[in-house]
Amino acid sequence: MAGKSRPLHELIPVCRNGKAYVYRTKWHYLGKWENDSPSAEAVERLAQLKTLWEVDPRAKAKVTSGLLLVELWRAWEASPECPTQNSRDDFGRVDRYLFGRQSAPGPHAFTLVKDFTARDLRAWQTYLCGLKYDEGVKKGMLKLSRDTIRQCVKYVRKCFAWGVVEGKVGHDHAGGLLLVEAPTKGKVKEKQKRQSISRETSDKIAPYLSPPLQTAVELLWLTTARPFEVLGLRVEEIRRSGTILLRSGASLDLETEGVWAAVLEEHKTADKGFERVLFFGPRSQALLTPYLSSSGYLFKPFEGRAFQLAALAQKLSTTGKGSKKPVKGDAGERRPGQFYTSHALAKAVEKACKRAKVAHFSPYSIRHSASATVRDAHGKEAASVFMGHKPKDVTDGYVGTDLKLAAKVARACA
Repeated sequence: MAGKSRPLHELIPVCRNGKAYVYRTKWHYLGKWENDSPSAEAVERLAQLKTLWEVDPRAKAKVTSGLLLVELWRAWEASPECPTQNSRDDFGRVDRYLFGRQSAPGPHAFTLVKDFTARDLRAWQTYLCGLKYDEGVKKGMLKLSRDTIRQCVKYVRKCFAWGVVEGKVGHDHAGGLLLVEAPTKGKVKEKQKRQSISRETSDKIAPYLSPPLQTAVELLWLTTARPFEVLGLRVEEIRRSGTILLRSGASLDLETEGVWAAVLEEHKTADKGFERVLFFGPRSQALLTPYLSSSGYLFKPFEGRAFQLAALAQKLSTTGKGSKKPVKGDAGERRPGQFYTSHALAKAVEKACKRAKVAHFSPYSIRHSASATVRDAHGKEAASVFMGHKPKDVTDGYVGTDLKLAAKVARACA
């Protein structure tokens, strides 16, 4: 066992000569051992080492005095104030560009909170402005838009603001980050409008997606939902019978209308007091039925991973090509998340487009294309209600007639 890297979850402090140590390729001193248990200092030190090794398994366990930026970020991530589901992709993007991954640690993987100043934030913003694609049809093009970069900087500031409230960061330290000015127009690319795509193009990539993502993409077409609205659905949120009642007072009997529905608590306009209702017609119901036998999120990444492994095994047995060697080290310990993020779907679609030899498109573009079909068939008002847009002449969101109109569209289109 000498020299072998142990999984992070197996690392526990042990007592050696009255002191706390942990073994991972070698013995690392943590702190004092008190009353038959490691001291609070030793426990805190072990948590810090695990955080370091999660980012980079080869990181040297040198003693640091102070809180790591990645520790502050992880604590904020675990708090109730962390971004909700509809912001998770932006949150994850900042995480990647700050701390990187095991194979390539980011610029601030080992930075202490006290050392991250306004100058460092400005330098990191400049780093984001210069990021370019390193492969594919966009090779050499700027990667992030000005709006995305501003959003990334905003999340760093929010993290530090949370740290001030929790007593982990000084008020003046966090206030200094507000002095960094956003990039001006012309220095980076602007956000581009999403282009519509054809149903034929979408159908061509379906064979190259895992079954859960195939179903998710099909639901995007049928419901005109945003990607995170479908990917974040839980089995418990799907109402198949009874009456749904919204805070605005609007209600709808699902059995009478012949539709299913899901009232979303987390969505794009949740902060404005507007409820988002997804409606599922006969075709959507047929797609959802196989996923309703379990609990939790509808589309689970481990099911998609099982499909990919089965396909790889089939390819290996029929062609003799491929590899069945397990991934070693900490990278081999990573497990699929609880749900697919919009970023994960976008990457899967990008790879599928490449394999199907069709032009790359964003999953969000499906919403625009599907809404045009609904608008042509049922009119602008019906399309607006079905898509979840807040009616201009209604102060409190949905009213009964709006729900019935959306249900009518669902019966015909979804």
